[in-house]
Amino acid sequence: MNATQPWSEQRDALQYVVEELKKTLLDIRAEIPATSGALSLQGSMMCEQESKGLTAASCEFGLDGQISLRFDTKNRHWTVLHGEGILLKQTLASDRAMSDLLVRTSAGDCRKWLQQVLCPLSTQDSPVAGSLCLMIASKEGSPLGV
Repeated sequence: MNATQPWSEQRDALQYVVEELKKTLLDIRAEIPATSGALSLQGSMMCEQESKGLTAASCEFGLDGQISLRFDTKNRHWTVLHGEGILLKQTLASDRAMSDLLVRTSAGDCRKWLQQVLCPLSTQDSPVAGSLCLMIASKEGSPLGV
C-alpha cells in the first residue's frame, strides 16, 4: 500500500509536521537533561472514525521511547503523562501555530486518510482507528534533526 497516492500524500503532510516540530523544539534542546547517545522525539497521531462518521484524533509525544505528552485535538487539551512531558507541553502548548497545525492535520488529513485507506478495508458502520507515526531523531550535540 505504500505506493498508493493517499499514503504518499499523508507522508508529505506528516513530513511538514515533522519540520515544524523540529523548528518549535530547537529552543528546548539545551534544557533536556543529557542522555547517553542520541536523543529522539517520537510522535504519533491516532485517528478514529466513529460509527456516525465523525473523526476524532489525538497526538502523543515522547522522548527516547517514553510517551510523555498527549494532545486531544478536539478540545485542544494537553495531558502530561510523564515528567519530560512538562517541558514539551510548555513549549508546544504555548505555540498557537503548532497547536493549530496539529488540529488542522488531524481534522483534515485524518478524515481523508481514514476514508481513502482504512475505511475501504472495513465496514463503514463500525468504528475504525488508525495510527500515523513519526520520529525525529537527534545526534547528541545537534538540534532535533532528522
